[in-house]
Amino acid sequence: MPLREKPYFLSILTLIVVNTAFLILFLVYDLTLFQVAAVYWWECLWIGLFSALKLIVASILADPYENRWVHFTPGGRVLVSFVAVFLVGAEFLGLFFVLGILITFVFHGLTGIDQGTLMHEALGLVIGSSMLFLAGHGLSFVVNFLIGGEYRNARALTLIALPFKRCIALIVAIVVAFTVAMLLPGFANTTGFVLLLIVLKLSWDYILHLRERRAFARVQE
Repeated sequence: MPLREKPYFLSILTLIVVNTAFLILFLVYDLTLFQVAAVYWWECLWIGLFSALKLIVASILADPYENRWVHFTPGGRVLVSFVAVFLVGAEFLGLFFVLGILITFVFHGLTGIDQGTLMHEALGLVIGSSMLFLAGHGLSFVVNFLIGGEYRNARALTLIALPFKRCIALIVAIVVAFTVAMLLPGFANTTGFVLLLIVLKLSWDYILHLRERRAFARVQE
């Protein structure tokens, strides 16, 4: 059976379990819409971290720069990967912090509440919740990229673009939260809306996850 048709039960199950666990934390600790957005903001960082790790690992174990025009030595591949991680990582971190500042100012403007104080009071809970997503991305890295051998087929440009693509679901969720908070502030503060937001993010993240698996898959001979 072609590898690209292989079901990735463990990583998909982990994706669902992690988001369900976050949903439970939201209900138990009564997280605000701002805090939910902050957790998704932190997940962007974990996505960037593992994308960088994938590029470096692929350059050590395989050849993500393989092409008909240029050939890199094993040491050259690793060096190029570290340079790419530094250059692209700096841009990604810049966008990451700009997004964080935007989240804080927008929610402050919409609610009039000092979101900085709110974040400081719930920082441990927000970071702790984001650890669920860190564990989920870590398991996917081990199961799919390492054990599943995705590093053999991963191309450098795909890996460099990966963190930006995977953060689309998070940005969409945050933009939806902004829009509803602006147009329907009463509804935005309800548990039902945040539940809907989490389901929206999970659904889109699930689609991106499957696309990533197919992109790294190869048909077995």
